[in-house]
Amino acid sequence: MNKDINYPVKYAALKLKVLGGYDSNYTYITFGYIASKCYVVESFIKYYPNGDSSLSHKVVFPYSNLTSFISNKSIGNIVTPRYNSNNEIYPVEIISDLFDSYEDAKKYALEKNKEMENSLAMEVDLPLNSPYFNDEYEKVKEKFYDRLLICESYEKLVTQKTEDMKVSINREKCKTLKKYN
Repeated sequence: MNKDINYPVKYAALKLKVLGGYDSNYTYITFGYIASKCYVVESFIKYYPNGDSSLSHKVVFPYSNLTSFISNKSIGNIVTPRYNSNNEIYPVEIISDLFDSYEDAKKYALEKNKEMENSLAMEVDLPLNSPYFNDEYEKVKEKFYDRLLICESYEKLVTQKTEDMKVSINREKCKTLKKYN
């Protein structure tokens, strides 16, 4: 791990996805969510006309190459924040929830996976009253559970590879951010 990286480190729910092929119109297929450490590179507050606000974060996950894992059981090389020619950090993901502990991030990831599970019936391309609906629904659920097993295996490897990343708790910055939330 690069010791010169001084970005804050937190836990977050990482959405694991792969680029689908012809049958999915080459769109990304979400396998599920896992708890993972990440580098926090930017946080920003969005204000709404009704007076509400929301806090979002740009993060870089050190390992997110599920395609490599599926192909050759490798989680790939570590990804660290880099700058492009416009001095913008990449590869970033925008998320709304950061956590100080693995347990909290894992709980959130499990909630997101449950939301996915609850919407599986929408992936069946048959009407509800079709005599084949239940059979197709069971196939969709089986594929979903198989994908979650892949996510769990990937999460174990990511957790091992990021053991030396220490979670940051900067109390002054946290107090400032809480004022706006």
